Amino acid sequence: MAWRRHSPLTVLLLGALLRGLVPLAFTPEPSKSSQPCPSRREASMMTGLGAALLSGPALAESSADLIVGASREKAKYEAREGGFFGANKFKKQTAEYNYTDLQSFLPKLFMAKRSFEIQLQQLNDKKIDVNNPETYAKLRAINRDEPVRRLRKELYRTQQWVKYTANDWGLAETEYDRVRRALDEEDSQCLLMSRFEDRVPTASVRTARRSIQAILDSIDDLLLLVPQNEQEAAKAVADTRTIPTATLPLRTKNPQNASISVNGANATSPASPPSPSETSQSPNLDGASS
Repeated sequence: MAWRRHSPLTVLLLGALLRGLVPLAFTPEPSKSSQPCPSRREASMMTGLGAALLSGPALAESSADLIVGASREKAKYEAREGGFFGANKFKKQTAEYNYTDLQSFLPKLFMAKRSFEIQLQQLNDKKIDVNNPETYAKLRAINRDEPVRRLRKELYRTQQWVKYTANDWGLAETEYDRVRRALDEEDSQCLLMSRFEDRVPTASVRTARRSIQAILDSIDDLLLLVPQNEQEAAKAVADTRTIPTATLPLRTKNPQNASISVNGANATSPASPPSPSETSQSPNLDGASS
């Protein structure tokens, strides 16, 4: 078998193509410049790129798929486990919110609304001691019981249902944020009023009533985005269920923590006339002094 003899230029071009350092098409020798030679890392990247070009677009696409798949697997692992110093170490998903079935969570929203309506009626009742700090401690405890405890979850699911149904992902954002802000303000107000050492001022009582009314108004604004027939069905289900209510302290003649008001009343009351025993003792005191 006879070997075919090649020229030196052909041998050099063949070696360069095998290493992937030059493109397939022959290009003239570039002019000399002052740029430094590529490093080993750049040379290896050029080699990989040349190999991908030599192997065709199918190999390049498969390599990109491998890189994307590896990055996705790494992101899933970091989101699930996290590193030793990772920011997602303690961020674990606790539940998945299903918002497709509206009647599975909308009755709970009406139950929470009814709970706030009862609280507002109690604060407007003249028999309730609204100036007692214990009143607001019990109201705050109701907020941590069903159905108010899961109200934020039901609000979120309602918002997602409205977005999914209307195919408008910017819908119900304002109403949802307004309800959450009203809930936070009402809870903070009850916390501050429950820590009063003396009687709660009347101005703070009016603020508590306005905060509960703001919650009811914001819930109504969110429910306006839900169809009327869905609201009627959910309200009928919510009316058949019982909700816990707080037993608030009643108003008495001498209310608890009323020392300041009593002392103030005594300070402003006119002086009472002396008793007969005091007047009968006065001459004896005068005689004794004399």
